[in-house]
Amino acid sequence: MEENEFLSVLSYLYEKTLILQDPGQFNKVLYFYLVDSLAHIDYTAGIYAFNILSPKNIMGGEYLRWRIDEEKKGDRRNPLPLDFFYVIIDEFFETEFLKSLYEDASLSTLFKTYSAAC
Repeated sequence: MEENEFLSVLSYLYEKTLILQDPGQFNKVLYFYLVDSLAHIDYTAGIYAFNILSPKNIMGGEYLRWRIDEEKKGDRRNPLPLDFFYVIIDEFFETEFLKSLYEDASLSTLFKTYSAAC
């Protein structure tokens, strides 16, 4: 059986590491959203690793449409392009981005300022 192209995306994601970072020092809210985003990438690429017409994909799509209470007519059987996944994975593991998540760093400070204003 031919290997599905989305399996390479999952391998690319799993090859990334946070070992040189200290997630315990990240802003807790931003860290949650980082991990949540990575989980969404993993889930989406994992779904696409199945045939787009598989029952798993069909039922998953129907369930998500029901959940958001919205029917989108032109979006069926059109997976995101592979390059999209590689770009966002690289952005999430970019050193400067990860540095900005620390409690005293730029993104964390901006987030705290925004949260205090709300």
